[in-house]
Amino acid sequence: MSVEAKKLKSSETRYVARVRGANGKARKKTFRKKGDAQRWEREILLKRDQGQWADLRGKTLEILLNDYIDNTEHNWEQKTIDGYTAIKKQVVAEIGHIKLDKLRPMDFQSYYTTKLKTLSAKTVYNHYRFLHGAFNWGLKQQLVYYYIVAKTTPPKVPKTEQAALDIDEARALIKAVKDDKRYYIPVLLGLAMGLRLGEAYGLRWQDVDLDNEALQIRQALQRTSAGLRFTSPKSDTSKRLLTIPPSVVAELKQHRVRQLRQKLLMGNKHEDYDLVNCQANGKPWSVDNISKDFTGLAREALTEYEKKKKKKYQRKGEVQKITFHNLRHTNVTLLMEANIHSLKISKWVGHADTRLVDEVYAHVRRGDQKEITQEVERSLFGLGNN
Repeated sequence: MSVEAKKLKSSETRYVARVRGANGKARKKTFRKKGDAQRWEREILLKRDQGQWADLRGKTLEILLNDYIDNTEHNWEQKTIDGYTAIKKQVVAEIGHIKLDKLRPMDFQSYYTTKLKTLSAKTVYNHYRFLHGAFNWGLKQQLVYYYIVAKTTPPKVPKTEQAALDIDEARALIKAVKDDKRYYIPVLLGLAMGLRLGEAYGLRWQDVDLDNEALQIRQALQRTSAGLRFTSPKSDTSKRLLTIPPSVVAELKQHRVRQLRQKLLMGNKHEDYDLVNCQANGKPWSVDNISKDFTGLAREALTEYEKKKKKKYQRKGEVQKITFHNLRHTNVTLLMEANIHSLKISKWVGHADTRLVDEVYAHVRRGDQKEITQEVERSLFGLGNN
């Protein structure tokens, strides 16, 4: 580690600074002035001693992103891998060729601007999060020494309010799907208990205790590039023990009897996944098709409901966009309108977003859910005290 003077054929002098890293590899750079060479040497030595040594020569952004996914995908669910791989392809197509030592914050800022012409702000923000994670990982692995993405400004995602059904609309939807084997029980679980689509269709009987009116969320069903997969819930807070409203318990008991009869009829053609909601042969439903078909079903049911009321529907645009997730939103809205504490609601639906809760340091026991189930019974099923 020193600065050496080197005479050129032109009689000019150049100064070569060399620094050897902990991995044995050396870096060198030539300068016209000795002071510049010494300054560079001090900077590189400081980065090496601080664990920021990174040899960026010849390495592009594409190489970094590939390394990031290859070395961390074992920690992700398949759906996350699919999403990040899709984002990576878009990033690489635009700026993946740029060498890491030539990357500037403006390269990423321009990328965001370009993508915002065809993608939503929320989608582009997910691109930012992916790049943020890649450079954070690269910094820890000493593959980069500059957290460049942190110097960029991601697009601002506007807050959007999801449509929630009112009580009459919710009851109309329940009535409309009463005889639909694909939707009836999942719709009840969504409206009465706030379950996500993947949670409702991934629910197993082994996680349901009808005698004690309780169920546990332990897995979810998702469509991935590898096909239908059972995955862990969305977050740690999504893994939860819930009290089942009495009316839903009664429906589940009847559903269980019908399902067991169907299983006997199918004989050895039945595949036992132990699912509460499944096809006649026991196989899981295709959640992507379920999700798409539900929007049309909900639109037809609510439009028909309004015709029977003989009045013009005031939220026609919102009805066109009703998804299964809106059932979950309806459940939360119902409880908030009944003045149930937001912390209890957050625990009930497994929210990871702490903005929903008023108190950070608190603990909600299952016994506290009695207030919630009583409100569900009163509002949604018209039972209990008024």
